[in-house]
Amino acid sequence: MSSPLVHVFEPIEVGPVTLPNRIARAPHHTALTDEHGFLGEDFIAYHEARARGGVGLSILEVSGIHPTYRHGINILTDDVIPSYQRFMERLERYDIRIFQQLNHAGRCWDGSGDEPTWGPSAVPWGGIHLAAGEGRPAPVAMTRAQIGEIVAGFAIASRRVADGGLHGVEVQCGHGYLINQFLSPLSNVREDEYGGSFEGRLRLAREVLTAIRHEVGSSIAVGVRLSCDGDSLPGGLTPGDVIRIAQTLEAEGLIDFVDVSYGGHSQLSQTIATMAFSPGNQLALAAPLARAVAVPAMVTGRILSLAQAEEIIASGDAQIVSMVRALIADPELVSKTSAGRASEVRPCIGCNHGCIGGFATSKRLGCSVNPAAGREVALDETLIERASTSKRIVVVGGGPAGLEAARVAALRGHSVILCEAQKEFGGQVAIARKAPLRAEIGKISDWLSSEVARLGVEIRLGVSADAQLVRSLAPDAVVIASGSSPRRDGFQAISPAVPIAGVDQEHVYTSWEIVGGTASIGKSAVVLDDLGHYEAIAAVDALFASGVTTVHFVTRYSTLGTNLKQTFSDAPARERFAKHDFTMHPWSRLVSVAGGAAVIQSIDSGSDVTVAADTAVLVSGNTANAAVADELSDYTGEVVTVGDAYSPRYLTVAIRESHRKVRVL
Repeated sequence: MSSPLVHVFEPIEVGPVTLPNRIARAPHHTALTDEHGFLGEDFIAYHEARARGGVGLSILEVSGIHPTYRHGINILTDDVIPSYQRFMERLERYDIRIFQQLNHAGRCWDGSGDEPTWGPSAVPWGGIHLAAGEGRPAPVAMTRAQIGEIVAGFAIASRRVADGGLHGVEVQCGHGYLINQFLSPLSNVREDEYGGSFEGRLRLAREVLTAIRHEVGSSIAVGVRLSCDGDSLPGGLTPGDVIRIAQTLEAEGLIDFVDVSYGGHSQLSQTIATMAFSPGNQLALAAPLARAVAVPAMVTGRILSLAQAEEIIASGDAQIVSMVRALIADPELVSKTSAGRASEVRPCIGCNHGCIGGFATSKRLGCSVNPAAGREVALDETLIERASTSKRIVVVGGGPAGLEAARVAALRGHSVILCEAQKEFGGQVAIARKAPLRAEIGKISDWLSSEVARLGVEIRLGVSADAQLVRSLAPDAVVIASGSSPRRDGFQAISPAVPIAGVDQEHVYTSWEIVGGTASIGKSAVVLDDLGHYEAIAAVDALFASGVTTVHFVTRYSTLGTNLKQTFSDAPARERFAKHDFTMHPWSRLVSVAGGAAVIQSIDSGSDVTVAADTAVLVSGNTANAAVADELSDYTGEVVTVGDAYSPRYLTVAIRESHRKVRVL
C-alpha cells in the first residue's frame, strides 16, 4: 500500500511568497512566445493548462537580460510588462505562483552573428562547454563596463517581472552559462577582482543578486539555479564548491530559494535524461546541496509521480519537487492524483522525441504521448466536444495510433469497436519495450489500453480486421491504423537500385526479430542502420544482451544515432557500446552478407572491408500495411488512415496525427 500524499500538498513559504503545494515546473524552453518574444496565446494556453491542473509553481523559461543574449521571453524593454499582465490575468483564477528565470548565456550563445560572445575570460572553446561551442572562437574577456551592463540588465529585468505581476525571479547560475562561467576556474582565469579566488569568482553573482534586491526589495521571491555536480571535470567546480556558493549567498540574505539542477552543456544526456536513466537520476548529487541550505530547495530529474515526489519531500532531500516532462505529458497530473485517479495520469515515457526533439522537427515544444502539449489553443483536451450524432466506428489496429483513435472517438461519444490482430496491444511499441533500457516506452500503450477500456470501447484482441469483417460490421466510419512492417529486401537509401546481396539467408533478421527475441543469434553481428534513429541502437543493445561478442555497425551517416542528437539518446548509447567490441563504420554501405561474413564499403573511398558476421540485422525503414485501406477505397462510409498505415514515421507523429483526424469524425 502506497503512503498517503501529505507533504506534496502542504503550502510552503518562499521568501514573501506562499506556494499552495510543493509541485513545481522548473524553467524549460518552449519556443511558444509570439513573433515579438512576448507571451502570446500559445504560450499562455500551455501554461494555463498546467495551472488548471493544480501545479503550485511554474518558473517561466529563460529571459535574456542583455542584447548580447536575445533568447526566450523578450524582457529587454518595458513592452514585456503588458504581456506579463495579460498572462497573469488569465492565470489569477488558479492557485499558482509564477516566477521568471533570468539569464545570460555568455560564451554559450551562438546567436550574435559575426560578433564574438562575452565571457569572463578569452578561454578557447572546449572542455566544459564543448557541446555548446564546437567550432566557435574564444569569447572576448568582458570589461568592467560590460560586467556593469550585465548587472544592470538583471536588475532592470527583475523590475519588469515585478511590474508584470509575477511572484519571483530565478537567476541562472548553473548549466555553464555566464554567471556559472565566472564561478568556474575552468572558464574564469581573470586576475582582477572578478577572478582568482573563490570570493573573486563569486563577485558577479553577488553583484547581480544585490542589484536585484535593491531594485525589487522583498516584494518578490529571489533565488538561484545551481548545478549540483559543479563542472564534472578535473580542476573545475566541485559539488562541495557549489554547496559553499549556495550557503554563502544564503548567509548574506541574497536568496529565498535554490533550484538544484544537474550538469552543463557536456552532460545534457543526464540533465534531460531519457528512459535509459532511472527515475530521480539526479537525486544522489542534488540531495546534499538541497540539504545544505535552510531556504527551500527544489530538485528535478525524471520525477514521474506524486508518490515519488512525496518520498523525496518526506525524506528531507528537498522541500519542492519539479516535474517538467511528466506535466508536459499530462497537465492534470496533480489534480487527477489528488482526486484518487492516479491510474488515469498519462505517463511520460522519457523518450525526449516530442519535448526536446520537437525543437528539431516542429521548431517548438511538443510531446510524443500528449498531442495537445504546446498546441493547447487547438487541441487541449477540454476542447473535445461530444459529436452531435453518435457514430459506429471501427478501428483497425491496436498500436498507439489505433488506441489513440479509439480513445478520442469514445470521448466524442461514438460507439467504438477496436480490433487488434495480436493478443496484446501496442503494435511496434510492444516489441520496442522488450529492448534493454526501453521498457518505459510501453507505458503509453498500457495507459491507452486502460483508457479505451475505461471509456467503454468494445475491444477485440486476436481479431484480424480485414475488409470483409469491416464491411460486415457496417460502421459509419473506419479508422485504419494497421501499422507497417520492416523491409527485408536489402534496400539502402545511399544505393537504392542495388540491394544487399544475401539478404534472403536465414541468418539475416530485422530489428523486430532481434529485439523480440525470435532470432537465432550467433557471436558476431553486423547491423545496418539506414535511419539514424533508435531502432538500430535497440538492436545492438539486444545483441549484446543476448551474448553477441562483436558488432560492426554500418551507417550512411557520420555518427551513431544522427537523428537522435536533439533527444540526447546518442551519447549514453556510445558509452554503453564502448564497453563492448563495437566498431562503427560511418559513411558506409553494406554490400553483402553471406558465408558468415559481411562486406562493408566506404562511401568516400569505395574500398571494401570484410568482417565476421554470423548474424546480420537490417534497419532500413518500413512499408505501410495498406492492404485494408486499399480494399476499402470504395467504402461508402468515412475511411481515415492514420499513423504508419498512412506513412511509416515515428511514435510522436502517429499519435498526434490520429488524434487530429479522429477529433473531427
